Amino acid sequence: MYARHGRETYRSTVPESSGQGDNGVDREIGATVVLPTMLRSHAAGNAKVLCSGSTVGEVLDSLIRQHPALKARITTGENDLRRFVNVYVEDEDARALGGVAAPIRPGATVTILCAVSGG
Repeated sequence: MYARHGRETYRSTVPESSGQGDNGVDREIGATVVLPTMLRSHAAGNAKVLCSGSTVGEVLDSLIRQHPALKARITTGENDLRRFVNVYVEDEDARALGGVAAPIRPGATVTILCAVSGG
């Protein structure tokens, strides 16, 4: 489950070419979540979203608060990550760092990747 505590000090969707969020808050304060192409339509077309939080779970909660349609795409009904969704913190698998409890430093890049199969 994702931790829910504290108040957000900012909220912002980061345009791909911008160094700041739409409210003028510097990107270095939060974590930037990078979304794969297949999820961008559920996030108003954004490739990157600035999120608050000090753990992977808190960052994902912030992402879902900003773009609720992503919840069904990345989490199960129990708020666990879907099996085919991989989250990386600065290019390291979040599962190896502690899962949703893995710490996030300010300014970190969190990348979400969805496994795709076919033949």
